[in-house]
Amino acid sequence: MRITRASFVVAALVAGCSGASTPVSPDPPPAAAAVDSNPSAAETVVTVELRFDETVESEGLKLRWLELEDSRCPIGVTCVWAGQTVVTVEVWRGDEERLELELLRRAGRDPEPARALGRQLRLINVEPHPKEGITPARGDQVARIEIAVL
Repeated sequence: MRITRASFVVAALVAGCSGASTPVSPDPPPAAAAVDSNPSAAETVVTVELRFDETVESEGLKLRWLELEDSRCPIGVTCVWAGQTVVTVEVWRGDEERLELELLRRAGRDPEPARALGRQLRLINVEPHPKEGITPARGDQVARIEIAVL
């Protein structure tokens, strides 16, 4: 009997869905995730903690957390895909028009930068990390967002 490459890939995916694969670890801790691969000596970088519907002011910007899409693999579950987190924030300065930004963080990767109003924002993490069978209350979730003045 001959096994084709496609058969092997399908078998590997089925094994991953059945719990036979190695569990995917959650995002690295904030300290490890906050390492910036492109820091400029002239940049000011701060990390803010933001809760749903809360407004935080930092580095001349006001931020408000509007939405969360969280497909990270829950702790206690074996997943084929590690998932990602997308936090939608409203950003504004003074009386200027408010902008909505989606901050994306793929599990196991560096945060993807988004730019607005002369600042670079990156989603460091969202806590708590999902757990099997537990849905945290919206008010219990905290997003850590890095703001760099460009």
